[in-house]
Amino acid sequence: MSFQDIGLLIGILSGLGSLLAVFYTRSRDRAEAVDRSERNAERIARIEVKVDTLWDFQMRRAVAEAVSKGVATINSPLKVTGHAMKWAACLADELQSFYARVGSDLCERDLYIELEREFGDRLLMNLCIPKGVSHGACLLIAAAVAKDGA
Repeated sequence: MSFQDIGLLIGILSGLGSLLAVFYTRSRDRAEAVDRSERNAERIARIEVKVDTLWDFQMRRAVAEAVSKGVATINSPLKVTGHAMKWAACLADELQSFYARVGSDLCERDLYIELEREFGDRLLMNLCIPKGVSHGACLLIAAAVAKDGA
């Protein structure tokens, strides 16, 4: 074996070593990325549970407010009174259209969230402030109007 053959063999082995190092580094980077992704997914799931819990908490306060203000009764399920339904008459057509378009496929919590997102400012100005409800009863009323009509 000549020095040239030895040099060539060393070059080939060096190239293979470099190639193996690249593959190892990439596989380690992928494993770390997967690990980070799994941790992020767990964090997002925990945040989602907390947000759902806060919404449930808020809507239970809405029930308490609605019952104490006399705008709903607890008859399992909650029933919004006729006079409270009339409070939202100015938005009734839009609420019912919204419910037919997207709301009917949502669970109660998501319906309240979407009603707040879509109508929150107008509910505040047309219902919450004039009628003195501020803890979510206006969302209960809006949902009842959207589902049942004014």
